Amino acid sequence: MEPGWRGYALPRLTRGRSQLAAGLLLALSIAGWHLPLFSSGVIPWADLLFLLGTVVIFNWVYSRTNHSVFILMIFHAMNNAAGQFFPSLFSGTDAERLALVQGQLYLLGALMVLLGQWRFWTGRVAQRQTVGVLPAAE
Repeated sequence: MEPGWRGYALPRLTRGRSQLAAGLLLALSIAGWHLPLFSSGVIPWADLLFLLGTVVIFNWVYSRTNHSVFILMIFHAMNNAAGQFFPSLFSGTDAERLALVQGQLYLLGALMVLLGQWRFWTGRVAQRQTVGVLPAAE
């Protein structure tokens, strides 16, 4: 999914917006994409916290790796592998608590990234020129 979310959508969302505003718009889009899984109970609602935290952290990793979608794909795969292992050890209320704790930890990590790089998140993003890519139609 990273080629679509970060490779395609994020550069377009950052045009004329701060990284923080673009990240929040992207988080809304990703939450909407996962809404059927939330509403059917496949993903617990507590994972909305997790989702918000991962969007901030993933956007930061993406920007700090010179916009490498490949590194984000590896990062996402590692995140999914760990995310599938630990919840399988719990069931019922304990699984819901685990989802809530994971969401809180990711939000804490996101808050640390936001506060540590505040100027990056709140400044406007300059237009980035990419060689060999046609400009987007407006």
